Amino acid sequence: MSKICEMFGVRELTEGYPVELWRNDELGRLVIRAKNEGGNNVTEIDLWDVVWWLQKGGIDHGNDIAGSGPGCESTTILSCSSDGADAAGHLFGVRFTER
Repeated sequence: MSKICEMFGVRELTEGYPVELWRNDELGRLVIRAKNEGGNNVTEIDLWDVVWWLQKGGIDHGNDIAGSGPGCESTTILSCSSDGADAAGHLFGVRFTER
């Protein structure tokens, strides 16, 4: 994994640690990394999985507990467009529009 940057203005919710953007060099994926538990642990989340989930309607997409979480309504949160995808299916030239 290689660090791309600290995402200034984005903080881990409970303890306030900075959030970082990393690249998983093996998979070619972008990863959001947040320290927690007093800085002794990290949570890593695939950024494109989150974007895909939001673009497909969030909790309602492929989830049998649709609408059961607070504030989770059946709606598309982001609209996504791109300039194309590479051979592995990874998008490039991605643009997002909040709905």
